[in-house]
Amino acid sequence: MQTTINTKSMICTKEVLNNVNDELTIALTDYSYSPKSSDWKKDWVHSVAAPAFKEFKNKNYDINSFCTIGTGAGLDAIAAIEILTPSEVTITDIHNEVVSTALSNIKLNLKDNTDVKITGYTGDLMSPFTESDLKFDLIYENLPNIPATDTDFIFTSQNSSSFIKERQGIPFIAKQLLLESHYSLLISARKHLTKNGKILCSIGGRCSLAGICAMFIRANYWPKILTYNWKIQSEPDEVIGGYSASQKAGYGPFYFYPVEALEKTFSSVQRSDEHAQAYQLENCLSKYAITPHEAMKRSNAGQEIGHTVVVIEASPI
Repeated sequence: MQTTINTKSMICTKEVLNNVNDELTIALTDYSYSPKSSDWKKDWVHSVAAPAFKEFKNKNYDINSFCTIGTGAGLDAIAAIEILTPSEVTITDIHNEVVSTALSNIKLNLKDNTDVKITGYTGDLMSPFTESDLKFDLIYENLPNIPATDTDFIFTSQNSSSFIKERQGIPFIAKQLLLESHYSLLISARKHLTKNGKILCSIGGRCSLAGICAMFIRANYWPKILTYNWKIQSEPDEVIGGYSASQKAGYGPFYFYPVEALEKTFSSVQRSDEHAQAYQLENCLSKYAITPHEAMKRSNAGQEIGHTVVVIEASPI
């Protein structure tokens, strides 16, 4: 299946594009997370990745080597090539078909004068690099949070929401908040960072900022809130339902919000100030917070439900 996407809309810019085409032609596999171009506030690249890359770029970090873990259709890599302008891009996913399709998508949509080396690997988290000495200036991850009860499901279906449960050495804080995949990535990625390398962790903030930052400290990283934003929950049956089941099983607590409450709260600050006021925003939102069970009921009744998203810039301690 193929789809076309307006690049400027995807990365939320009106500027002339230097590295990628104005209109993207994207092939999708059955395993790929589909871009939400019909409603960009549901789309992860538009709402989360692109703003984080821009904020990172504003700090004037020079990025030569960029790696994205679990790229899907490759749109996060395309956004990074335009915004961060790395000379080397590495993508991973757990499906061979997804990786090969993403590589084709990226190469097809680069402008002729764009000079970037693109490489793809197949495997879970950092496992493709276990036997290599590859190092990256920036690793980006947007990993799923809901534990899968059937590990085989991960490798035979689309897995934008679920992760492999059988992880070793996971501390309580990461297990309790369903941040196991993020913690595992942090631990295994450390040796694949350059001297000043960093990790951008994109986390659907359905749990507290304090809990998320505590997980980073436990993994021996300094967490810095790079962006704090919100998006409309896509695939609500799967995602909200998964969080509801997990909270009933004793995990959490987890929080969702009516979209109108998110719009009202976030409209009170400028986008560039959101990261600085993240805890204040979280506090203001607390009066609108609803449980996953209540969120599922309201979603089934036709109400749009959303959640906050935090991108953490993680630096090894």
